Amino acid sequence: MGATITVRASAELREALEAHAASLGKTLSEFVRDTLEDAVSERSIGDRAAHVAGKLAPAEWHDDWHRELRERNWRS
Repeated sequence: MGATITVRASAELREALEAHAASLGKTLSEFVRDTLEDAVSERSIGDRAAHVAGKLAPAEWHDDWHRELRERNWRS
């Protein structure tokens, strides 16, 4: 493996990182390393967000879905 990096974090942050890593089936080191690699990678936003493509959609697709959404959420 490579060089060691030491980072100070609050107990709450460490607990949150450990819990998130465990939920992904990773060690804390694996999770932090993967997260840092993603943060500095030069991938396009499309590549980074590809895993969510098509996940967000109105409950019912129809021709005026965008108008209906705007009418429900538009601020006067």
